[in-house]
Amino acid sequence: MHRSRQLLNAIERAYVQLLELEDDQPHSNVSVEDRRAAVSKVFQSAKVRPLQERLRDLKDVSSDEHAVVFMSIPKGARLVTRMLPKLSMPEAQSLAGLLCHHLLPFMKRDEEKASVKVLLRGLQDQFQRWSLGVLVRLLDMLNAQTVTGNVAAVALLVEQYSSAAVAFLNALVKSGYEQCAAGAAAPVKQWCQSCHRLYILLEPHRDVLTAHLADDEKAAYFDFVQLLARAASGQFSAAGSA
Repeated sequence: MHRSRQLLNAIERAYVQLLELEDDQPHSNVSVEDRRAAVSKVFQSAKVRPLQERLRDLKDVSSDEHAVVFMSIPKGARLVTRMLPKLSMPEAQSLAGLLCHHLLPFMKRDEEKASVKVLLRGLQDQFQRWSLGVLVRLLDMLNAQTVTGNVAAVALLVEQYSSAAVAFLNALVKSGYEQCAAGAAAPVKQWCQSCHRLYILLEPHRDVLTAHLADDEKAAYFDFVQLLARAASGQFSAAGSA
């Protein structure tokens, strides 16, 4: 109970600081860099920021436990997504890595099925400005996790979060696809392999994953799978991601 109260207090303090920054910005001549530095300071004061280098090598779940718990609280998730557009690119990428690497703990803690949905929607808007290498690492983190047997965590994500999960995955794959279609030099081969792995993880569960979807959601899912299949086979075209 004491720990929960501390977390909620940290979220409230960070919210107040962020609102004060947002209120000051329209009336100030502060540069974009200085504004991001100010938001980053609020972010770090909430003790949720993982180290940037952990995006490359996230192995120790316990060292990220505080951030996972913080972001699993609905208000904490909303705070983080509100900060995302204002954070530096490495900070936003480290948050995406945190969610993708610890997807199962996030889903387990998200009893109201609200926090993960908020994070998915906030992060998907960031993918277009990130490099193909970062997108490959995020996709590999998602692909690496299994629940039991051959059931992938990413399949469970789609089953539990429906359209929000599909939109998140589609934005991730589409951003990488468009970079490859535009002639990205590297790592195109790794991207295709990662997309192929994701396709293999999802396709056996197609009927289960789409059974509870509305017709428009099913259409979105099938469009996503088609895009994923093209990316997996290396069939890139400027019109292919439309």
